[in-house]
Amino acid sequence: MVSDKARFRVLLALCSTGLLISILSGLYDKLPVLQALCGSVSDGCSDTAGVGLFGVPLWLWGALFYVLALLILWRFPEWIVFPAAGAFGIEAALAWIMIAMQALCVFCVANSFVVLLLVIFSFRKSFLWQMLSVSLLFFILAAFLLPQQNKGLSFGAPGGRRDIAARLGSQIVTEERLAQMIGHRLFELEKEIYRLKRDRLEQMIVDRVLQEEANARGIPLEQLLNEEVLPNVVPVTDEEVDDYYLANRAKLKDWKGSMEDLKVRIRGFLEQERRLNGLVKYARTLEPKYGVVVYLEEPRIPLMDVRIDGNYSTGRSNAPVTVVEFSDYQCPVCRSVHTVARRLKDHYREQVRWVFKDYPLRKHRNSRMTAEAARCAGEQGKFWEYQDILFSSREEFNPESLERFAVDLGLSGELFQECLSSGKFGEAVQKDLQEAERLGLDRTPSFIVNGRLMTGGLSFEQFEEAINEELGKAKDRSR
Repeated sequence: MVSDKARFRVLLALCSTGLLISILSGLYDKLPVLQALCGSVSDGCSDTAGVGLFGVPLWLWGALFYVLALLILWRFPEWIVFPAAGAFGIEAALAWIMIAMQALCVFCVANSFVVLLLVIFSFRKSFLWQMLSVSLLFFILAAFLLPQQNKGLSFGAPGGRRDIAARLGSQIVTEERLAQMIGHRLFELEKEIYRLKRDRLEQMIVDRVLQEEANARGIPLEQLLNEEVLPNVVPVTDEEVDDYYLANRAKLKDWKGSMEDLKVRIRGFLEQERRLNGLVKYARTLEPKYGVVVYLEEPRIPLMDVRIDGNYSTGRSNAPVTVVEFSDYQCPVCRSVHTVARRLKDHYREQVRWVFKDYPLRKHRNSRMTAEAARCAGEQGKFWEYQDILFSSREEFNPESLERFAVDLGLSGELFQECLSSGKFGEAVQKDLQEAERLGLDRTPSFIVNGRLMTGGLSFEQFEEAINEELGKAKDRSR
C-alpha cells in the first residue's frame, strides 16, 4: 500500500517529467539533437509537429496541462484524478491518430507513458465512474476536434491521411512533403505564371487608360499617340544596332540575307520596342488619374531552413549572411565554382559565414570515401586545405591517393588511414545526404544564401549580387 506522502512525490515527479517532455517537444524544430533522436526512430515527430488545437500547438497545451496539474496537486491533491482522467482520454485519441497515421512520435509515446502512470498513481476506487466519464468525454472531444482543425489527420482515410501521396513500406509521403522538396521548382513555375499574368494585365491597363485619355480629350487614339508618345521616342543609333548584333550574333547565325538587310531589320525591331516602351511609360503617368490600382503580387521565393550542425564553416557564426554549399569533390562544375568560392570567402571575410556540406553523387566512384577523407583531414586541423587539394586534383581518388594528399599536407598518414578505414565519418556524410534530400536538392553544386537556393556554375558577380542584397537587408533591419 502506497502512502499518501509517497504517492504525492510520485505524482509530482510525473507532472514535472511530463512538463519537460512537452517543452522538449516544442523545441524539436530548434534543436538538431532532438531531430536526430526522433529521426533515428521514425519520421513521426516531424509528421505530428504541426498538430494543434484552436491555433495553439499541442506541445504548449501539454505544458499548460502539467503546470495546472502541479498547481492542483499542490493545493487540492485529491482532485488530481480528474485532470489525469481527462489527459488519459486525450492521449487515447492521440494514440489512435498516431496509429492511423503510422507515425511513431517519440515524444507522444513518452508522454502517453507518463499520463498512464499519472492515472495509475492518482487512481481512487471511489472515483472510478467519474474518471471513466471524464476520460470518455475528452476522448470524444479530441477525436472530433483534432482532425477538424488539422489538415491531414483522419480516422477514415487510407493510412489515416487525407493528403497521402505514397507509402514506402512503413514510411508515408505526403503532398505537403512533396511540395516542400520541390519548392524551388514550384517557385520557378509560379514566377512564370506571374510573368504571364503581369504582362497580360499591363496590356489591359495600357489599352484602357490610353482609350480613356483619348475619350476625355475627344480625339482618336492614334492622334493621342502621335501627340504624346511618338515625339518623345529617341531614334535608334547605328551604334545601338551594332551592339545588338554583337550581343545576339549566335542567335542570328542562320540569317541568309545581306548584312545591310539584317541591320535594317534590327533597327526596325529596336524602334518598335522603343515605341512600345514609350507607350507604356506614358500610360503609367495616367494610371492615378483613372484610378488604376494593381493588387497582383509577385511570388515570394521560398526560404530553406538548413541544419548545419557538425559541418565545417568559415567566418563569424553570427555573420549577417550564411552561405551553405552542397558539393561533390568529383563534380566538374563544383571544381570550377570552388575558385569563385575561395574569392568570395576572402572578399567578404567576416560578413559571410560559409558552411560546407557533402553531397557525394552516386555516379562518381569513391565520392563518399573522398568526402569522409576530407573530414579525416579536418580531424587533424586541415579540412579546408585538404579540400583545396581535392577540388584542384584531376587524378582518380582512391585510398592511396587520398592518403598521399594528407601526407603532402604534413598530416599523420597513419592516423589519417586509420580514420578513413574505420568509416567513422560515414554517418556524418550520410546525414548531409539526408539533409539534401529533405530540402529537395537534385544537383551539385547547390548554394543556399540566407535560405535562398542558387544552383549551378555561378559567377562571382551572381554571388556578389545575392550576398550584397542580403547584407542590405541586414543593414535595414539594424536601423
